[in-house]
Parts: sequence; C-alpha cells; structure tokens
Amino acid sequence: MQVNTRDMLSVAALTGLFAVTLAAQGPAPTKAPAAPTAKPPAAAAAPSTPGLTITATSANVSGAGEKVEFYINRWSTETDRDKLAAAWNTKPAPPPAAGARAGAEGAQAARRGGGGGNRGRGAADAAAAPRTPEGALAAALKELTPAGYFWTSEVGGYVIRYATKVPGAAGESRIVMLTDKRLGAAKNAWQPVPAGGTPNNYEFSLIELRVPAKGEGEGKASLVGTVTLDPVTKTMTLEQYEAQPVTLRGVKVSAES
Repeated sequence: MQVNTRDMLSVAALTGLFAVTLAAQGPAPTKAPAAPTAKPPAAAAAPSTPGLTITATSANVSGAGEKVEFYINRWSTETDRDKLAAAWNTKPAPPPAAGARAGAEGAQAARRGGGGGNRGRGAADAAAAPRTPEGALAAALKELTPAGYFWTSEVGGYVIRYATKVPGAAGESRIVMLTDKRLGAAKNAWQPVPAGGTPNNYEFSLIELRVPAKGEGEGKASLVGTVTLDPVTKTMTLEQYEAQPVTLRGVKVSAES
C-alpha cells in the first residue's frame, strides 16, 4: 500500500498535537510546601529588681509609736560610697579675712536698708556660707541615684540616697541608709525626747539598723550626736553607736531577694 507524504505529515502533526494536549491536561507539578514561618522568639523577661522591705516603730522621739516602712531597691555602689567619703573629708574653709568679712557685713547692712542690695543676696550668702564636711556630704547625697524610699506618718516620704549592708558581730547585719532630708522636717516631728540628747543641725539623716540573724532588731538615727566615716567599712555611720538613743524598735526584714 502506498502512503503519500501528505498523509504521513498529517499523522505526525496529529500525534504531536495529542501529546501536547495530554501534557496540558495533566496535573500541574507539585509545588514544595513553603517552610513554616519561624515563631518569633518570646521577649526576654525583665530581670526582677532585688528588694528589701523593712518595718519598724519609732521610739524616744516626739510622736513615738508610729510605723516606719523602708523599701530598698538597690545597694549603693563603691563609687557612691567613695563620693560620700570624699565629701566628708572636705577640709573646712578658713575664716574669711578681715576685709572680706567687712564687705559681707556691709552687704548685709545694705540689704537691711534696702536700696537694691537684694540683687546680690544669693551670691553674698553663698560667699558667707562656710564650707564644712556636713554641708559637702548633704550636697553629695543629692547627686546620688536613689536606692529606695521610706515612709513615716508625714505626707511625703523620704528618698534613700545611699544604702549599704555590712556584716556585724555574731551573724548580725548592719544596714546603713542616708537621706538628703532631716527626719521630721515636714511637720517638725521626730524631735528627740529631752533624755535623748541635744539635737544636731544636720540637713541630712543617717539611719543605722542592727538586725540579728533571728528575731527583731533596732535602729538609731542621726538626730543627736554625730556621724563619722568608718575606717573599716569605709562608709558613713553613727559615731559611738552604743551611746546613741534607740529611735527604731521592732525592726523586721519582711522580704529580700
């Protein structure tokens, strides 16, 4: 049987068309599934702030028996300690020369008599104010990062500018705190009882607590007496602690972390 060329070409064309059609109707190639999106890492939890809560009751002062609550959220650094030590070691300024003293007295007289003398009052008062360790310490305290707070019956609380904890005898803990205000300044409270001694004129307050390993402790404040720099711990403390009257009783440490 003779097959002409045109028929052969037609068959080839139809065969190719059939193959293309089958390919077009076949299933689409399987696409690999996308990798699951990685779950974002959870945000790191903020580290817990170490804290120390202390409660006590006032004693041997006007209005004795009121509750005092302290909260310390950080211990002060050695840098803080050294700043206070440097301030306390400030050498007192020498007395003014006769000429400077006369000028200051003249300025004060001019202020009393009016005539515009008040314009220089701030500078004259600053010049007349003696440089003392107590004044330098009070100024240095205001520059420190707060270490906590404490509250009395007064409307406003107190900022703890410095707080440190040092070991004592027989497992006892000594906690020293300083605030840049005098206790009772807001309502003239916290005055020492007559038997407690003569009040000093510090613009700041130092509170030292002695807490045994078990049971309640006591505390004393710089309402009378003097403060000093402890040569061993290199921190400020009450001078002759044992001789000072107790101003805080029933000291309890209720939480520490």
